[in-house]
Amino acid sequence: MTEIPVAKTTHVKSRKVWKVYLMRQDLKRHGYAPAPEVPRFEDFLNLVREDAQACFFG
Repeated sequence: MTEIPVAKTTHVKSRKVWKVYLMRQDLKRHGYAPAPEVPRFEDFLNLVREDAQACFFG
């Protein structure tokens, strides 16, 4: 089994938001421009699952 990281989130406690990052071809994390922040962790999971911009899973 191989794991490939496609998304990351970090919680900004002071602002109560989750920042969204994606892994690009340069193997570095970049902010996800269509939705750089989401209010709930579940929103992050839905964003990655839906992958409307084909940024996470191609």
